[in-house]
Formats: sequence, structure tokens, C-alpha cells
Amino acid sequence: MKETFEILNEDDLKIKYEDIIKDLDENQEKAVTSELKDAICISVAGSGKTRVLTRRVAYLLYKGVKEDEIILLTFTNKAANVMLQRVKDLLKRSDLKILGGTFHHVATFFLRRYANEIGFGKNFTILTPNDAKFLLEEIREEFLEEVKLSKTEFPTAKVIYTLHTASVNKGIDIEYLDEEYRFSGRTYTNIKLILQRYAERKKDNNCMDFDDLLVKFNELLNIERVRNEINNEYKYILVDEYQDINHLQYDIIEKLNKNHTLFVVGDMNQSIYGFRGGRVEYIESFQYSHDCNVFTIDTNYRSDPNILKLAEDSINNNYQEYPVKFKGYKPAICKPVLYEVENEVVQAEFIASSIKNKLKAGVSPNEIAILVRGVFFTTKSLETALRKYNIPYVMKAGFSYYERKHIKDIVAFLTILNNPAAEESFKRAIKLFEGIGEKSVKKIYEDYFKNGKNIEILYDRINSGKLKLSARTKYGTMKFLNLLMGTFKKPTIAEMIRNIIDSFYDEYLMKNDEEYLDRKQELNFFVDIAKGYGNDLKGFLEEISLDFAETEAPDKEGKKKPEECITLATIHRAKGLEWDYVYMPFLNEGIFPSKKVIEAMNEEEMEEERRLMYVGITRAKKELIMSFVNYITIARQHFASSSFVRELNSKLYDKKIIRARY
Repeated sequence: MKETFEILNEDDLKIKYEDIIKDLDENQEKAVTSELKDAICISVAGSGKTRVLTRRVAYLLYKGVKEDEIILLTFTNKAANVMLQRVKDLLKRSDLKILGGTFHHVATFFLRRYANEIGFGKNFTILTPNDAKFLLEEIREEFLEEVKLSKTEFPTAKVIYTLHTASVNKGIDIEYLDEEYRFSGRTYTNIKLILQRYAERKKDNNCMDFDDLLVKFNELLNIERVRNEINNEYKYILVDEYQDINHLQYDIIEKLNKNHTLFVVGDMNQSIYGFRGGRVEYIESFQYSHDCNVFTIDTNYRSDPNILKLAEDSINNNYQEYPVKFKGYKPAICKPVLYEVENEVVQAEFIASSIKNKLKAGVSPNEIAILVRGVFFTTKSLETALRKYNIPYVMKAGFSYYERKHIKDIVAFLTILNNPAAEESFKRAIKLFEGIGEKSVKKIYEDYFKNGKNIEILYDRINSGKLKLSARTKYGTMKFLNLLMGTFKKPTIAEMIRNIIDSFYDEYLMKNDEEYLDRKQELNFFVDIAKGYGNDLKGFLEEISLDFAETEAPDKEGKKKPEECITLATIHRAKGLEWDYVYMPFLNEGIFPSKKVIEAMNEEEMEEERRLMYVGITRAKKELIMSFVNYITIARQHFASSSFVRELNSKLYDKKIIRARY
């Protein structure tokens, strides 16, 4: 599109060209002030991409573009608000007519205008995820009653919703989302029928869920007249975090870009959301699929140059058409440190002690973070040590190790085998089976208690009809008792757990837990942990019980505001954030990279895993403290250091060894 605008009078606009380019480096300035045509700005971590987008918006206004001709697409409303506020500050204005926000926000804006074009009213209701699951549950119950299928033997509404949203965002049929799901062909057919009714019900009720906002907006843009109206009104599209877009977002962006004035910013090496549908190939191929200008902003203003050299060395093990090369801005002070530690307990004590010393020296808690690849057991020792040292922390990593329902479920089965009199464990475990509610549990347990708390006696009483139960309750109870008796015969704890999972719990999880694949991976590691205990079931359960009791105790420090806490987070949750001091523990093979990725032997997944390592490293501004353990006590097995560590140039970090001394 030709530049046909005249520069506005600077007094009227209240912005000067000098203000737009103020404090920009040469590469940033070139990107910000480039001609008004398609452009990609490839940014490295910490290079000021927010500033570039902000100044680009200001530059468009300076060139005569009208405010209401601009769309700014981001992945969080917070990011959009920050950018637009900076533009307001530059313009010395309190308001702007720029359309900015998440893809969902912008989609809603246009759907409110054009919803009738696709059969919806403009006053449609947006369903929250909980609303959507509630509606799906109603439809599921109605459907299963019609086709005479057991509710407990069919995936829950939460699981159906998760499959549906993953299918939408990845552009993959639910049957092919992941080979680890093992639903039958008939089950998938029935899920699709339920989802068809779900779509019809939403339309009848004039409502859309979050995924619909993108799907329906994309449908709107397929209507030529509507698309042309939007293209004629909004001529300039800017996109933040372009490396994270999925297939739907890509289609929407391309349809909005009739005027070929698209400006995108992103870092392909921070593309870490493939599991959500993000496709790194869109940013990788942008310069080949568009007639565009290409800019690179490669000066990192965030981190010590020594940290940047390590990040470079790590990420360049991925295939790179152009190897990553940072330009550092800050003075080099100290190298990253890699600690080889005896075990996870010593590692946690060392980290907690180190943090305590920093806090005593006056470092603010909100400038310290511990970043892990995943949660499960990796946070267990860390949480324990932080509590011991009275260090308040905020979790940005989902549920704590100790809150995991699936772990408590498996422990309940093991507890019954160790102590048949364990009432709470008996009731927790049996309620997982079909046809067993509160009344049934009470009746069964009373009979079980009166007859010596003996599994085989209870089995015989039900089988002979002495304890009368409905057909469904009898079926579920016998399945429960058969599982217990079969598991009791297994010679080791690991084999006991594996039998519980394979004979029942895996299928139960698949039908009831929307994070089934993550849970499955965690349970597989739980089996590995149990291998170190042989057949010492009593000792195994004692250690677990002590762990639960220890972390369920109240925090001695009481509730703290987030700014008074250090951060314990997964690297996925840490993206976009930064801290002066970053600890990265558990750099062990099978943990980071994950065992699942290693076993899959998929190069694309391994490269995404390495990008995750890069994101973790580049969160640190002043100090990066990495560590791996030689032995994990709860697993009673040795672990190798991560291949991501072994491939690093050892001259780029200092290595130290820590033995037990805490």
C-alpha cells in the first residue's frame, strides 16, 4: 500500500518525531520508522519489543494514520493496555480510539457488530469455561440417558471440553489429538454427537464459548462483503508474540491484512506453546510468504552478557537458519554457575539457604525466582526447604505436589493393602468405581467393619448375596475388590502401583481428568519412585504421610502479598517475566528434557524443549544459578545431568560441587 499521507502538524498531534525515536537503538529505529508495508521484527529476548510496537503505533499516527484504522493484537489484555498507555503518554492523551487487545477481545468487538451474518444475535452471551462445561454436562447426561450408556463409564464433561478446545486450537480431529488417548471408536462417535448438540444448543441460546469467538470471527471474515468492510476500515494490523499464533489466529491475521500493512514482532526461539496449538513455522516462514521488510533487534537490555552467551550457546543447538547472536548492553559481572548436587534434598537446602542470605542482604523477594520444567515431585523438596527457612513464596506452577488428587488416589489403594482398617482410604478408593455413592459406601463399609475388615470376606458376602446391593453397585464393588486382591499378590510396590494404573486407574483418569496426559506422565514417574522401595510398603507410605503432614501445616509467615514473596514457577508460566536472580534446579535427563519427549524421539518436540531452556535462562538479569542432582532420594535412583547441560560450552559457566552439609 502506497504512503499517501501527509505528516500531521506536530502541535496538533502533540508528538514530535524526536520523541518517537528517543532512546531507540539503530535497529529498533529502522523497524519503527520503516515504510508502511508488511514487516517482521525478529526480536531476541530482552531486546525491547514492547517499546518497538509502542513506537510503531506512535509512528503510524505521526504519519497521518487515523487512530481508528489500527488494530493491535496481543496475547494478554495486560500487554495491550501497557502498550496503549505508553502511546497515550507519548501523545499526552487520556484516550485512544485504537482497537487493541487479545485475539478474543478483538473478535468479540467485530462479532458484536456482525453476529447476525452468521446466525447469532449481536447480544450473544460469552460462556466462561465453567459455564461451557456445565452446559456440556447437561447435554452429556441427556445423551447418555437416551442411548443407555453409564455416566461413570463415559468421559466427563470436563474431558470432552478439553478434547474439544484442543481440537479447535490445534486444527486436529479429536480422534487424532494424541495416540495416548485410547477411547474406542464408538466413544469418539458419541463424543462428536454430544459436541454437535453442544454447538446447536449454543446457537439456540445465542451464546459462544471462548473458542467460538475465534472460530466465528474467522467465519465472518470468510464473508467477502464483511471482510471488505473491515479491511476498508482497519488498514493497519500489528501483532505481538507472533511466534505463538495457532492456525486460526494465522487465518484471521491474513484475512485482516488485505492492505498488506501488517507489522509483526516475535522471537521464534521463544515458541514454547506447541502443546496448545502454537506453530513456530508461521514466524519462520513469514519473510518467504510475504513481500515484507525484515528487521532484527538483537541488543539485550535485560541480562548480564555472560548469561546471554550461555543462552546463545544453548539455543544454537537447534537448527537455526541464522544462529542467534546477542548484543549485550549491561556490563559483565559474573558467569552463570552450575552446581552438581548430591541429591534433591541437599539441592533444596542449598537454594533456600542461598535465597535467605540474599534476603538478609537486602534483595527484594520479588526479584528472586525458582524456575522448574514441570511440577510434580520437583517442587516437593523445594517447598519443604522454603517452609523450613520461613521464606514466603507464591506458586505459579499449578497445584503443589502435595495437592495432587491422582497421587492421593493411588496412595489410598496402597494404604488399604497395608492397613485394611483405614476407613478414609477405603471410602476414597471405592467411590472411584461405577455405581457407588455415599449411601452405598456407608452400607458396604459397615458390613466390612462388622466382619473383621477382611477384603476376601466382603467379596464372598457380596458374591453370595448375603450383602444385598443393586446390580450397578455390586458390579463396581466387585471390580474394586478384585483389583485390591490382584494388587496384593504383586511382589513389589512399583508392580502394585502399575497394576492399579493399568487395571483401572488409567481408564478412570482418561475419562475424568482434563489433564490426563500430564497425570499419566506423573503417575509413570510415581512408579519409578516406588521402584527404590522394593516391597517395603509400610516404609513407603510412612514417608509419603510425613510429606503430606509437613506441607499441610500452616505457613509460619502467614499470608503474604505477592510482592513480598519469591516466585516458584514453571518456565511456561515465567515467559514474559524477569527477575534479578533465577535458580534453575533439576537440570537432569528425563526431567529437563522430559522423559516423554526423550522417549518420543521427536526432533520438533526436542527443539521446543530446548527453546524452553532458552526462555528459562533469559529470565535472569543479574545471576543465573543452575543445578542438577546425582541422586533422587524419593525415587531411590541415580539421574544423569541434562543433555542440555552437557552440550553447553563449559567455559561459559563456573561449575561447583555440593555435598551434604545442611
